[in-house]
Amino acid sequence: GASRLDRVCQALREDGAHREVIAIAEQTRAELHDFKPFVPIIVSLCTEGMDQRHWQELSDIIGHRIHPDMPDFTLSTLCSVAYRVQDHVGPLKQIAERAAKEFAIERQLKHLMSEWDVLSFDCTQQYRNTNTYILGGTDAVAAMLDEQLAAAQLLQYSPYKGGLSMEIDAWVTQLRYMLENFEQWRRCQESWLHLQPIFDSVDVARQLPTEARRFKTNDSLWRNVMKATHDHPKALDCLSEKGRLERWISANQGFEVVRRGLEDYLSTKRALFSRFYFLSNDELIEIIAHTKEPNRIQPFFRRMFEGVERVEFGPHFSVVGAISFRGERFSFMSPVSTRDSSIEAWFSKLEDVLFGEMRASLRAAVATYSGLQARTAWISEHPAQSVLSGIQ
Repeated sequence: GASRLDRVCQALREDGAHREVIAIAEQTRAELHDFKPFVPIIVSLCTEGMDQRHWQELSDIIGHRIHPDMPDFTLSTLCSVAYRVQDHVGPLKQIAERAAKEFAIERQLKHLMSEWDVLSFDCTQQYRNTNTYILGGTDAVAAMLDEQLAAAQLLQYSPYKGGLSMEIDAWVTQLRYMLENFEQWRRCQESWLHLQPIFDSVDVARQLPTEARRFKTNDSLWRNVMKATHDHPKALDCLSEKGRLERWISANQGFEVVRRGLEDYLSTKRALFSRFYFLSNDELIEIIAHTKEPNRIQPFFRRMFEGVERVEFGPHFSVVGAISFRGERFSFMSPVSTRDSSIEAWFSKLEDVLFGEMRASLRAAVATYSGLQARTAWISEHPAQSVLSGIQ
């Protein structure tokens, strides 16, 4: 620039030759120095982000309308006697600087909004055998909501938000609505996943008709919304839909009523079979939900019957024996039927059979004990618990 040309002129003068070149260089240097005060004016007037309100503010300061669409928008015109922009460089630079910062905020706001264009929920696969879907891709949406709310709130408190104040406030309000909608949606999904297999059981639905009807109402809402989400999974549209938040809140309140009714129901089950007190609510619910699939409740036998690792099922899921955690098998003389019986009914029968079979086994062990000579064979023929008790 001008500084570099100053050094060139100095070098030429010291050399003493090329007088014509020195003259040209000196003339160019003088022109650059004369033009230098106008550079801030050009830079400020060409600042990206100068919009109508900034031009109006500048026009009010100068006293004449200045705008890029004026017929003679040139530096010579703006610096003429009529406008004399050069007398207002300070205010011009301040307006341009503010316009640049406001423009940066505008671009950031547009960037925040555009990020949602590529974000969708994952509802492509049906959930098990329910003929409906569950909400997937939630981690990315949760992260996006948290990041965007933090960024948008920073824009809210920026002194350079200018004319974007209403747009920023509207976007923050929308993000907050989306976040609450999202949280209520996930809460509803958690309740639905917990209650759906329970009320899919005919036994539960028959014994809890009021709760079953309430669950069915919310289940219909869930299925309708998830079908719409599957067809149009764009996260921004799903979370911004008006009225959906109120429906989720209502559904969650309904699920809470169902949950309380279910807890009362579990208390009734425990009163009918006291060993259910050894189980948590979730474990007992899982047992009730799989009444028709006894094999799926094998992990809970050890919690209710000490020494029983699992039971052995025969034809038609009748219980024909028990197996200890050491692998010792104990066969029943009278199998326990699980068909057409409530869960607590056949568990009570199983308890009675276990007591009866153990008594019979103990009596048999004591009756056949014949002293030390045949002890080895006797030990091999009877369960370990009967042997330990029989030799006392």
